[in-house]
Amino acid sequence: MECEICGRNVPKLTSITLYGTEMMVCSSCSSAHLQAVAKKHKARKKIRKTNYDEFNLVDFYGLRIRVARENKGLTREELAKRIMEKESLIRRIELEKVIPPDSVIEKLEKFLGINLRRNNEEKTDIKSKNKKKAGRTNPIKTTLADILKLQIGAKK
Repeated sequence: MECEICGRNVPKLTSITLYGTEMMVCSSCSSAHLQAVAKKHKARKKIRKTNYDEFNLVDFYGLRIRVARENKGLTREELAKRIMEKESLIRRIELEKVIPPDSVIEKLEKFLGINLRRNNEEKTDIKSKNKKKAGRTNPIKTTLADILKLQIGAKK
């Protein structure tokens, strides 16, 4: 019988489910599949505990970090060295592919002089202030274009 993954002819095949499809595979492909599944489950267990009730990251935190870094004339690598973190972490934070740990948020806030967190009280205060403004029923919304205009204005 032939393995549906590697194509080897073997006397005994094992049934596995791969991406929702049941397949007949040899013992080596079956063990490789089980190892991949085990790694996937291990990765899921590494969830960082954060007190999201107390603090939330501001909108566009990655863009704010990048703009502040560029205003100081630093590359990602230079910033990483100064706050003693990896350049790849800075890149992933700026691209908002990862939520930075609290320790890194503190380093970035202190070094770049920006605020990346807001607590729930501040969010409700902002909403209530926006509602109180005369003639406005919707809260003010900042768009990406608004931030880019600010960035371009700062470079001039």
